[in-house]
Amino acid sequence: MDFSIILTFIDSDKQEYRLIRFNGTHPSIHTNKVEKRSGAKKYAFRNKFHIHEATERYQLAALDIDGYAVETKQYNSFDAALGLFVKSNGFVVERDQSGQMKLFGNEA
Repeated sequence: MDFSIILTFIDSDKQEYRLIRFNGTHPSIHTNKVEKRSGAKKYAFRNKFHIHEATERYQLAALDIDGYAVETKQYNSFDAALGLFVKSNGFVVERDQSGQMKLFGNEA
């Protein structure tokens, strides 16, 4: 269940920006560093499905722009996460004749 589904923007200088990231559960602790520094009570979690979002406050703090994450119960598997990722980011996924999703165009 340790996975990442990432939407990345690459600018004209080839700089990559992770805009949103849907993660599965993983054993390492995720810490929202800005919230920890500000004394927030709940700034870390472990083994939870979670969504990272690019934020201006993390950029201004010279941290990874997608360093902020929130726990989610909107998915509980890779397939459910992928479906939500596609839907919430406005992607349209084609299906082949059998109904299978085609993520990468015409597969052989």
